[in-house]
Amino acid sequence: MFDTIGKRLKRGRQYAGIKQVELAHNIAAKQGTVSDLENGCDDSSNKLFRIAICRGVNVE
Repeated sequence: MFDTIGKRLKRGRQYAGIKQVELAHNIAAKQGTVSDLENGCDDSSNKLFRIAICRGVNVE
């Protein structure tokens, strides 16, 4: 079965050793927004793009 973007985001965040609130601060969002992204309740590409940039992930 394929991982959702939210599951991949959560796994990456945990691997990096940061909490949702820290990631939220880095992308100028609320902790609840990160939670929503991880749980598939929000798939805002703008927020996902900012997370990728913040974590040094190539978005191309």
